[in-house]
Amino acid sequence: MMRKPTTMAACLLTAFLAAACGSSTSPLQSDGMAGDCTGVFDFNSKAEPLGSSQNLVNTVYNRSASPDVITLQDLTTAAGWADGWDRMIVAGQGISRDVLNTRADLPGYCWENFPSTNPTDHPYDWYIFIEGQTPKQVLKVLRSDGLFQRAKEGALTPETRLSPIPPKVGDRGYFVPAEQ
Repeated sequence: MMRKPTTMAACLLTAFLAAACGSSTSPLQSDGMAGDCTGVFDFNSKAEPLGSSQNLVNTVYNRSASPDVITLQDLTTAAGWADGWDRMIVAGQGISRDVLNTRADLPGYCWENFPSTNPTDHPYDWYIFIEGQTPKQVLKVLRSDGLFQRAKEGALTPETRLSPIPPKVGDRGYFVPAEQ
């Protein structure tokens, strides 16, 4: 008689541990990562082939205090970045691979180490600079410290005109696409 409760407890414990220790990969890590990728980019990449990510962040915050409309190319140049990108997209937590690929114009692309959608994680945005069919550099920024607002629908190009939203007490400034 004692065997059944022990067996049942062991089964429940095994099921619980399997659920708790299951795969932690996000849908973007497992969706299409095996053989059907046209390319792969790692969201944890620290490579800075275009220039210092911190310099760009600082330039955005500093230039947002100016009333002048500026292009994205002007911002990256002021940050000391090299040319070598033709668009920038914004990816937020919870974005699907299909939406990300459509926004980036990279059909079939795969994205390693895409963040979890766990609600206890801090909400981040990733600014991905792309040239042709190759993501070049990524910046990870807390959503509350965002650099570019209202830019999530499509790509920004070097020629995209941006209007500054100056800093307020307790908040940093940022840019939004300028009205035409």
